[in-house]
This record gives sequence, C-alpha cells and structure tokens, in this order.
Amino acid sequence: MKFSIRDLLWLMVVAALATGWFIDRLAVRRLASELSVERDRINEIQAQESAVRAQAEDMLSVARQALSKAESARQQAEGAEQSKSPQ
Repeated sequence: MKFSIRDLLWLMVVAALATGWFIDRLAVRRLASELSVERDRINEIQAQESAVRAQAEDMLSVARQALSKAESARQQAEGAEQSKSPQ
C-alpha cells in the first residue's frame, strides 16, 4: 500500500483536529472544576449572609422593643412631671 503526500496531509489534518479537540476538552474540564468550586463558595457565602441577616433582624427587633419601652417610660415621666407641676 502506497501513501501519497495528500494522504499524509490528511493524516496531519486529522491529527491536528484531534489534538485541538483534546486540548479544548481539558480546558473545559478545568473551567468546569473552577466553576464548581466558585459555586460552592457562593453557596457558602449566601448561607453565611442568611445567618447574619437573621441575626441582624433579631437584633433590630430587640432594639425596637427597647426603644418602644424607653419612649413609653419617657412619656410616663413627662406625664408625671406635668401632673406634679402647678399650672
């Protein structure tokens, strides 16, 4: 069986395409792995954000309750002062 220059050129084209495809697949796998790691980091950050947000909402609720109690006490004190002062 004889091989011509044309056959060798075709073989080179096929080998080049296969090599290019293989290199591309390696790059895609690497990027997919990096994206998976980043997705895990994002999920972890979102979970932490949710926990911090819940904690902040709890603290805000407590602060609002304390403010409400302080305002009620101030109003009662003002009312007591007004009832004691001569008019």
